[in-house]
Formats: sequence, C-alpha cells, structure tokens
Amino acid sequence: MKRHRFIFLLILFNLNLCFAWGQTGHRVVGKIAENHLTPAAKKEIYSITHGVSLAELSTWLDDIKSDSDYKKYTSWHYIEIPDVTSYDGSNKNPKGDLISGISFAVDALKHKGKNDIESIAILVHLMGDLHQPLHVGNGIDRGANGCMVNWFGKNKRVSLHRVWDSYLINSRGLSYTEMAQFIDNIGDDEVSEIQKNTPLEWAIESRKLHDNMYPDSLDHNWHSYCDASSGHKVPTLSYKYIYNSKKLVNERLLKAGVRLAGILNSIYS
Repeated sequence: MKRHRFIFLLILFNLNLCFAWGQTGHRVVGKIAENHLTPAAKKEIYSITHGVSLAELSTWLDDIKSDSDYKKYTSWHYIEIPDVTSYDGSNKNPKGDLISGISFAVDALKHKGKNDIESIAILVHLMGDLHQPLHVGNGIDRGANGCMVNWFGKNKRVSLHRVWDSYLINSRGLSYTEMAQFIDNIGDDEVSEIQKNTPLEWAIESRKLHDNMYPDSLDHNWHSYCDASSGHKVPTLSYKYIYNSKKLVNERLLKAGVRLAGILNSIYS
C-alpha cells in the first residue's frame, strides 16, 4: 500500500515547480547513476520502483515540500559547516541535515527493508543536493540564499543559490538525457576513484568550492554581496559567469551520479 501511494504522489507532484538543482539537474544525477549501476542492482531497483527510473524519482523530495506529512524532511536538504569549525564541531540541526538524511536512507535500505521506494527516492535526491556546493552552507548566508545578484539585467534579481540550483543548468537548453550524455564519458578507473570516501568527506569537498562560486571570489570579499546594509552594488551575472562555471557544474553532477551508483551497487549487487 505504501509503495502504491508513493507512486501516486510521485505522478501528482511531478507537475509542481522545481527546486534544488532544478528538476533537470536532479534528473541528470539520477540518469548518470543508472549508467553506472550493475545489472543486478538495476534489475532489483526497477523491480522495487515498478520501472520508475532514478531520474524520475530524483525530484520527489522537493515535490512533497508542500505536504505537511513530509515536513520532517525539510531540513535534510542542506547542512551548515562554518569556516571556523568542522561538521563534528558544528551546531547540528536537531531535526536532521544532509548527512544524517543520507545516513537514514542508506541504513533503511541496508537494514530495514530494501523494498523501501521512499528511501531510494530520498537517497537519490540528497546525493544531488550534497554535490551542489551551496547546499553545504557556511553558517552565515543560508547557502547564498541571502546573496542577491542580477541575472542578465536589473529586472532579474535572484539569489546566488537559485542561480546554482537552476539558472546555470537551464541556460544550456538541454534535456536531462542530453546533459547526462555530454557529461558522463569516463572510464572504470575514474569511476572507482570518484566513488572513494564517504558522504561527509564529499560534503567537505563541496564546502571547499565556495570561493569558486561567489562573484567576488578573486578577493574573497563575498560577504559584501550578502549584506544588504553594506551598500555594495549588486553584481550582474551573465555569459562570462556561465562559461566560468560550466566545468564545475558538470563535475558536481557527474560525481553525484557516480557516487550514488556506488552506494546503490553496494546495497543491491
């Protein structure tokens, strides 16, 4: 019964608006993961999901944000790791965060029932969020949600977080299958190298990329863009920023998908 209700909600909520990484980005992660599943893992996962792909499952955790029954998952989409501390030394959200959410999903699938389609969907989505560097916040600007920029003009003011969630990917005009095909062209040795380490180490990897994302990265004065009282001119981002960010976006989506496949293969192969 739970599985049938889940699939119904998946179909219903897939008509909603997109959120983190945008629907395209999350589906790219799901598609790349499917490319690297073992035959045994893919067969078992498709049996559990009744043929629903990881790409389609990938947006469910965003889609159900408006459903009060799933409010407990709200804080799982992000984590805050300030510059002056480590994750272990940080003030963790008592309602959970990205790391605890991933751990919950993996533990559920390993020990509480591999047929849990909801936990598969949670894992697929959170692995995407983990690799969007601004979902691993600095503890100050809410993952750059407080940093406003002009996107191609004065009348398109948005947060830097939204630029990375959606605008950079959507600006390419590619379907998720096209983007996955363009990005995913690595060999087995590189796959093995990418899959090393743990979700916490991958979170730290994301956190270290912040200086490459804030517009004022050359002098590391990013806080001036995130403080409305500073009087700093809001920067305009356009083609140059897209070009400079393309490699990093591709890398994060690829690593998210490959690492997700590694986790699923360890559970289902």
